[in-house]
Amino acid sequence: MGQEFGKLCIPNGLYLKQGTAMGYTSNMPSYPGLQRLPSGRYRLRRVVPQPLQRFFDGKKNKTYSLTHDPKESIKLAKLKSIDFDAEVDRAWARLRKAEGITEKRALSSADIDRLVLTVKHSSLSVDEDARLRGDSKRLELGRKAIDALYSDFAEAIATGNYRQVQPTIDSVLEGSGYTDVDREDISYLKARQAIANAVKEAWDDIEERERGRVIPTPAEPSISHTLISDTPMLSAAGIDFVAEHQKKWADKTRDDHEAKLRLFIEVVGDRPINEIGRQDGLRFREVIAKLPANWIKKRQLRGLNVVEASDKADQLALTPMSDTNITKHVNRIGQLFSWAVYERDHWGVKTNPLSRLQIKVSVMVNEQRDPFSLEQLQSIFNSPIYTGCKSPRGWRQTGDLIPRYSGRFWLPVLGLYTGGRANELAQLCVDDFIEEGGVVGLDISDKRSDQRLKNPGSRRFIPLHPNLMRMGFVAHVDNMRAAGQGRVFPDIELAPNGYYSTYVTRWFNDSFLPSIDAKTDKTSFHSFRHCYEDALKDAEVYGEWIDCLQGHKVPGMRGRYGSAGSAKRLYEAVCKVKYEGLDLSSLFVV
Repeated sequence: MGQEFGKLCIPNGLYLKQGTAMGYTSNMPSYPGLQRLPSGRYRLRRVVPQPLQRFFDGKKNKTYSLTHDPKESIKLAKLKSIDFDAEVDRAWARLRKAEGITEKRALSSADIDRLVLTVKHSSLSVDEDARLRGDSKRLELGRKAIDALYSDFAEAIATGNYRQVQPTIDSVLEGSGYTDVDREDISYLKARQAIANAVKEAWDDIEERERGRVIPTPAEPSISHTLISDTPMLSAAGIDFVAEHQKKWADKTRDDHEAKLRLFIEVVGDRPINEIGRQDGLRFREVIAKLPANWIKKRQLRGLNVVEASDKADQLALTPMSDTNITKHVNRIGQLFSWAVYERDHWGVKTNPLSRLQIKVSVMVNEQRDPFSLEQLQSIFNSPIYTGCKSPRGWRQTGDLIPRYSGRFWLPVLGLYTGGRANELAQLCVDDFIEEGGVVGLDISDKRSDQRLKNPGSRRFIPLHPNLMRMGFVAHVDNMRAAGQGRVFPDIELAPNGYYSTYVTRWFNDSFLPSIDAKTDKTSFHSFRHCYEDALKDAEVYGEWIDCLQGHKVPGMRGRYGSAGSAKRLYEAVCKVKYEGLDLSSLFVV
């Protein structure tokens, strides 16, 4: 159904609000202006723009009687809407001629950004409300709406033919007050594409919610577009900022910037960016500092906005997030304002209101995550996955299955003996298993479009440790190649954020480690990386050889990345990696 934004009705928000109004009910299939009468018949109701009502006999709306069949009514509504749009276009032409108007309005980038935010907020806020209330009927109506119209939007974006979705585009524009837009102007064509894409993206987000993923609802734009000047709202400025940087950002970095900007707007409001001051920055840090890590997953804070969650967390004395995490929030927003000061000086932003609000972190970088202890490693590799489990789903229970075909089996082992980052390992392809200088190893790269690295310095060659050979990893890769698989771990799915590591590390950190009592606040999959580096140091491997093997680049992590290093020298270093007291010989097959 559809949510009403003034006169705006947007699909999937497309749920209209529950209840009855004007003699018709709102429990109906979704399409802009589609209504189900008490008799069971459907009708289409389209709003006539106020300046054009004199050409429609003074009527504010035009209605079309349809059928009793919901699917047939949607088809008819699409055709009738095309007729209505053509009639509106003719009326606009008559009005311009009558008033001597020769130019229509072009849309600014801020106008388009605002339309996109309006669409996403409308769609996601209605869906969120239904989920919070456990309203299964409204959720089911939303699913039917997506099924009915999703393909139309996808096709429009792919082909550039917007006839089927034009009624939705028009209702968004009309409901937001953009009734005098020049449809021949490039800005209109961009707005049409942006609106269609926003509807599709909102529905994609709702599909992710169906899978159990928490997708925040963007803040509602707070003022009319008529108040927008050369200084954009925070939300529009954020879109501009992300768009300018996203080509050089990893997807995860982009998502993190967007998520933290949404939080900032929830705290200070969506206001012109040049009105944000020092007190707003202080208020944001105050709110964030009381939140626990991963607060949105906390049962006690479920359904609360960020300010409410902050206050509730303080009342419940929940352990707040780390100083490092608070500083990360402050830095993300500070980057936006620093960019605005120097790159968008016409916006009137004079200073960064979050400057010097970072909390000084006293621990070193390598102390922010702990390596696994010997006891934790023993718990990990003595778990049913490595000794025998009941089934892939029954990995907690003992049985006869050792899932050597699974990424869940291999990733911890690879983490221990390569020190690779989780995504570097999860995204491996069979072609990344190479021989260099007579040494067999992993080519850590981003050659394929679905592969991502932390930075260019992460590209490297890691020789395979002899224990990986003994465990049968080479045979696993050969099996995948023989089966026609392109990836080493085809069972690890790509997450919507573009990373193969997302789901498997969530399982490892949030399910697997707690199930074997090996979880602490400072241990996660990344702890294997610290185990590996400590093992290299214990073997008296130092400097650029560690950098070569771990893909360090940024000064301050381990100094300047050493670019040299033969495969044989690297292999000699890898062979020195040992974990005293950890016996994994039960996993050897050769």
